[in-house]
Amino acid sequence: MEFYNNTTTHINHINGTSYTSEQYKVILKWISFVIFLGIITFNTLVIVLLLSRKKKTRMGFFVTNLAISDLCLGLFYVFPELVFNKFGVPWNTYVCYIVYAFLSQWAVYVSIYAIVVMSIDRLYVIVRPLSAASKGQKYRFGLASIAWITGAVLAVQYAVHIKMWKIFCYHSIPYMEAMLYIDATIIIIIPVIVIVICYTGIIITIRRREKRGFIPANSSDT
Repeated sequence: MEFYNNTTTHINHINGTSYTSEQYKVILKWISFVIFLGIITFNTLVIVLLLSRKKKTRMGFFVTNLAISDLCLGLFYVFPELVFNKFGVPWNTYVCYIVYAFLSQWAVYVSIYAIVVMSIDRLYVIVRPLSAASKGQKYRFGLASIAWITGAVLAVQYAVHIKMWKIFCYHSIPYMEAMLYIDATIIIIIPVIVIVICYTGIIITIRRREKRGFIPANSSDT
């Protein structure tokens, strides 16, 4: 009798744990859905508001570029992860080999390096205000395109190693462990170093001008 009670308790404990795990998955699934809606809604709103302004600024241009890259992140990375991994929809062949193979990783890289590009431009505006003011659209589009081109180049390695088995889509990279360190360097370490250098330069430049009693007026193009 005691053995029966212990066994029953053990089974109930297992069932309770399983049920809790399923609840966690459901909650995580819908949180991911809300995050996806937020990414799409707010970035679309930012893009529409900035593009509808009559007076265009360089800062507005780079913020729009960042919003577009984040919108792509939501569409090409978050959405497939949500539909196929969280909601359990079987992978489609075309989505696997086109979206997940290349576009999803491309969107991740572009979203990160769009911030880096914007930081570099901010440093240039503060350190060389007159030179920055003389730069036109070619400079802006050229600088912004660096993020998109860099992302495309870095994403190629994932597109080459894409695999699909039955209903599963995944990357099969022989040097996966090394790839994790490479990705950590590309996605985290390098961007953080560049951004820190840029904003350190901005702070130092502003403080020097404050000491000299020279603070340039805000330019309408910044």
